[in-house]
Parts: sequence; C-alpha cells; structure tokens
Amino acid sequence: PATPTASTAPAESPLPRRGMIRFAVVKGDQNFVIGQALHRWTHDGKTYMLSTVTETTGVAAMFRAVRITQASNGEIDAQQGLRPRAFHTEKNGVAGDSAGFDWQNMKLTLSSGAQREVALQPGAQDMLSMFYQLAATTAGQHATTGHNDLMVTTGRKFERYGFDLLGEERLRLKLGQ
Repeated sequence: PATPTASTAPAESPLPRRGMIRFAVVKGDQNFVIGQALHRWTHDGKTYMLSTVTETTGVAAMFRAVRITQASNGEIDAQQGLRPRAFHTEKNGVAGDSAGFDWQNMKLTLSSGAQREVALQPGAQDMLSMFYQLAATTAGQHATTGHNDLMVTTGRKFERYGFDLLGEERLRLKLGQ
C-alpha cells in the first residue's frame, strides 16, 4: 500500500476522537443559571460531526421553555483544519437557518427564507465549528496575545468575526488541572 501523503493522512487534532462538554447558561451579575448547553463531537481524523443543544432549565424553563440545536459536519484538512460541509439550526423543534459549503466551486448556500448563494472564503466556518477551529488553530500557541479573523456563517448571513487570543488559563476540574 502507498504511504499516506500530507493531503490524505488524517489530521492531528487537539481534541479526543469523541467528547462532550456541558456549559451552564447564566444571566445577570448573580450568575443565575437559566439553562445549559451541551456540546458533543466525534471525528476520525478525516471527518467530524459537532452538535450542541442549548436549553432553558429549572425555574427559567417553567416560564419560557427554549431548546436550540445546532449541527455541523465536514472534513478535517491537515493544512486548513475544519472544512464544514453542512450547518443546521433548529429552535423548539422547528427547522431554522442552514448553510451548505461547496468547497470545490467556492460557493456558500444560505437557506434563511429565500435560498441564496454567496462566494465562499478560504477557511470559512459556521457558528458551531468556529469554536473548534479556533481551538485547533491556536493549540500550542503559548503567546499572550494574538488576533484571528474568520469568515463565519449563521445560515442567515456570512460575515467576518474577529477573535483576540488573550492567553491561557489553567482550570481546576474533577480530573485535575
């Protein structure tokens, strides 16, 4: 068998092959918990699947039950990182905005209301994949500052988002730091 080349070899990822992170959604200065967001991912070094469910919980859910889901899937490129194929949203069981990435023809299809196509930019991400792309592209950078610009789609619009790298922080978790 042929030895894999850089373009066909699985990309190294700072993320485990599968995982889950649960976030608390808080409101106000008192950090009142109104919900949670559960992120899940899987990848095999060549393709990835990301999903998140954000929903109100506890007392907040009694007053206003909201459940928002997002899903992103695509390829992992050794040089560019995540290359989304599709992004979908749903709110309270109703399909929302979505986007389709055509990397070969460099077109992004936005499906909010009337479907439309816009020019796709290299390195573009969706609202979910951008967080994982940033983690992958800044992993190992122990710089205290830096700036990243990404073109990001919500499924409704496609625009530039700017991110500043402020440094690293150690967190104490149940499993250690």
